[in-house]
Amino acid sequence: MRRILVTSALPYANGHIHIGHLVEYLQTDIWVRFQKLVGNECVYVCADDTHGTSVMIRARREGISEERLIAEMQAAHESDFAGFDIEFDNYGSTNSPETREACEQIWAEIRRAGLVEEREVTQLYDAEVGAFLADRFMHRLGLHGRAIIPLLSAVGCNVPAVMGTRVLSTRRERLIACALIVLIPCSARIAVIMGGVSRFVGVAYALLLFAVIVALVYLAGLLLNRMLPGESTGLVMEMFAFRAPSPTVVLKKTWQRIKDFLFVAAPLIVAGSVALGLLYETDAIVHLTAPLRPLAEWWLGIPGVALLALIMGFLRKELALALLVVLAARVIPGVSESSTLLDFMTRGQVFTFVLVCSVYLPCVATLGVLWRELGARGALAITGATVALAFLLGGLSHLVLILL
Repeated sequence: MRRILVTSALPYANGHIHIGHLVEYLQTDIWVRFQKLVGNECVYVCADDTHGTSVMIRARREGISEERLIAEMQAAHESDFAGFDIEFDNYGSTNSPETREACEQIWAEIRRAGLVEEREVTQLYDAEVGAFLADRFMHRLGLHGRAIIPLLSAVGCNVPAVMGTRVLSTRRERLIACALIVLIPCSARIAVIMGGVSRFVGVAYALLLFAVIVALVYLAGLLLNRMLPGESTGLVMEMFAFRAPSPTVVLKKTWQRIKDFLFVAAPLIVAGSVALGLLYETDAIVHLTAPLRPLAEWWLGIPGVALLALIMGFLRKELALALLVVLAARVIPGVSESSTLLDFMTRGQVFTFVLVCSVYLPCVATLGVLWRELGARGALAITGATVALAFLLGGLSHLVLILL
């Protein structure tokens, strides 16, 4: 006869049991019943996990104590388990006296053995509620923690980052993640910020621009989380077997990841570059400056040719900065291709130009992938929102410069 101790993931005390939870408990219950039927001594234990920031936040939102929320959720959990005939030999709580006693004994032994090192650390602290906060950043933006991977990869390129949102389980989360991704400066936009603002305006203003973008991403996440119906999901996934990777499978998966870029993004970049080349070589691009001058000079406070460069940056973001001097040499008297930005723009105008370039309209490759992943409606909504936001910020930047 075997003696077996079995447990499952402890359900969190901030919410009710859902189908993702039940899959694990039903499978475990079946396995435990089998072990008992064949004569093994099998004990199935579990408990409510009652500690964490989200329990505290929910209790305060509902205007009740944490202890009352914990008690109500435990009663609801046990009722749900009973409704599905899931039998535990013992179902407790991490907030029980016996758990506290056991933890205190273990902690005392660890300290007695000299295995605890004390040091000062920095943590987020909410002065309003008087508590240190754990990691709930992504949920505040309406996303699950796994969305951090696409968001971080957006710093390299927005295209694979948008593709990476496929790991998110709901369309709501994919919409929020894609909207935030296009606001995160990719390597091309970082080059524009460093080559434009940092070089000609100053490093401090480049850092200010990065801070503005970070604030935009955070505020956009909060706003979208409130506007879009639904809430962020929990992480429910099957535990797979770990095996040595097969080279064939790795190559197949790698191809699946890059083929969309090759067949969707790359053709758009090539076609756009050819169209830009034709406009430039035929001088047709020069005639586009005049219609843009009123909007550029009145609202953004930048030369009309700068707005034209921003529009051309739709093909590739770094082109906006690279084309600016080239186009200015064609349009503005006294400016040559060897001139610098400060020969025909002020430092404030350079800052506004780069700010708009960093926020507005994802590049053509990103737009193509957004269209593929979210459909026309989602892609156009995100594109329109970024354009409106960029021009709003550009106008505010111009206004601040006038007041200063």
